[in-house]
Amino acid sequence: MKMLFCIFPIILGSLFLAGCDNPKSTQWYKEHPDELSQRYKACELYGDDSQDCKNAREARFEFRQENAKVPDLN
Repeated sequence: MKMLFCIFPIILGSLFLAGCDNPKSTQWYKEHPDELSQRYKACELYGDDSQDCKNAREARFEFRQENAKVPDLN
């Protein structure tokens, strides 16, 4: 029982810290390519699947599609 009183605050504190994440939007990442690059690399390195990482991946995809070469089929 004593152990439960020691572990409970740690778990509760972790949940509060995890809830403090304020994800950036896809549009924000498209307007800040340096931060996009850093965040994307961190997400891929750690395998993070947070909303922030999803937005960074989406922004990277959209950015690459906007700048993709169009093949000449003629």
